[in-house]
Amino acid sequence: MAETEKKPASNVEDQFTDKGPDGLLAEAPKKTELAVIQNYLIIYGGFYCMAIAFATAVMAGYETDMYGYVPGISVAYTAKLQFLKTYELGYVYLALIIITLTRMMTVLRCSAARSQARVANPDQHAYMLHDKNIGEKHYVLMANTGALGKWNRSQRAHEHMIETQGLFVGQTILAGFLVGPVAAFLCVVWGVGRFVFMSAYQKAAKARVSGFLMTMVPECFQLGLCMCICARCLLGNYF
Repeated sequence: MAETEKKPASNVEDQFTDKGPDGLLAEAPKKTELAVIQNYLIIYGGFYCMAIAFATAVMAGYETDMYGYVPGISVAYTAKLQFLKTYELGYVYLALIIITLTRMMTVLRCSAARSQARVANPDQHAYMLHDKNIGEKHYVLMANTGALGKWNRSQRAHEHMIETQGLFVGQTILAGFLVGPVAAFLCVVWGVGRFVFMSAYQKAAKARVSGFLMTMVPECFQLGLCMCICARCLLGNYF
């Protein structure tokens, strides 16, 4: 009996799946670079709307003693909020928000450029052999199967954490000053999400989405807390 050809499992990376002979994604881009950016803006906009709604509910809870369930919790909250207002520290929150949103826009531009270049994750660069005798379509990309592929994807998952960790720590410190337990809880969710992200990415690049969402939600919600605190400090009675 002829041996049946084995197909790779859906959660195992295959170096050549969906790739052309040059190593790039075989399918041509379906959207323009601008359309990709607009699509990401809609997605991020939805997350930040949820984040602001979450932060508003949290702050309302603190101001009303968690809607009457935790008497006295509003006392320390009010004192700390007044401290931020007195020393105009709302501008520190505003500065971090500007830095975070600036990084987000550069990430969107990078992701849009990736879609046009047809470079798949985890590759972060595409190198080309500079030899006029062999043409221009001989690219050098990352190994993506076996032990080398697993290590490359693991390294990319780790680098992705480092890329966002600095801003997340800053957001946690600022949000935690006013609503410490909530900020700490978001860190727990973020930490679990990072482990899920790493474990899934080690198997295959396409499997990383669930872990990515588990890290994106607390990152957006932590920023949402900073946005609402900033608004309360700088806009006062208008917010």
